[in-house]
Amino acid sequence: MDRKCLLNEPEEKLYWRSWQAEEEVSELQRELEHLRSLVYTDDLTGLPNMRAFEMDIQEVLGSGKAFGVCYIDLNRFKAINDRYGHADGDLALIKTAERLKHAVRSDAKVYRKCGDEFLLLIEEPTIQKTARRVRQSFEMPVRVNGKLLMIGASLGVSLSPAHGVTVQDLLMEADFSMYEEKNSSRSVKNSNLSSPTRGVNGSPFSRNPTNDIVRKNNR
Repeated sequence: MDRKCLLNEPEEKLYWRSWQAEEEVSELQRELEHLRSLVYTDDLTGLPNMRAFEMDIQEVLGSGKAFGVCYIDLNRFKAINDRYGHADGDLALIKTAERLKHAVRSDAKVYRKCGDEFLLLIEEPTIQKTARRVRQSFEMPVRVNGKLLMIGASLGVSLSPAHGVTVQDLLMEADFSMYEEKNSSRSVKNSNLSSPTRGVNGSPFSRNPTNDIVRKNNR
């Protein structure tokens, strides 16, 4: 028999008030989760946004683990916006976000920084492998409303602790390396990703024959 059928009137009122309070708490929790999602999610792509990146990188820094920050800036995106309009440009960003998520798999987390810029937090053992897959993801055109658009990208990577142990230092190094890539003649000629960062002795991205092999494999 249902428990509430055995309650007297005062107990039944207390039972329903308790049930209503639990429902209100559950609804409030759902609303808070929704608001949290809005605060930490990019509206257009559905990726985690810069707020989420700052929160996550602080957590990784606090763990003391080695990791990489990858700064990605799209090439020729302004030309797509200018020629085809912002609607197609937005769709191109959404498609690019999907490709990046597929490329990094479970080895990194993708964030949209702003505009046509993206960030990755990469686990240290998989940095080169992940960078290679990211390069390859830009080798094929993106289909946008029946049009095939080639969207290149420039890539910069900073390593923690080799390049710094603060969010600002790591972002500055990755940004600097990305602009080195973007301004290099190889980036302009191939519209592709070459070696992603300046060398650090002993790091996976030092200017050494290993990186030469990676670059050759991604021409």
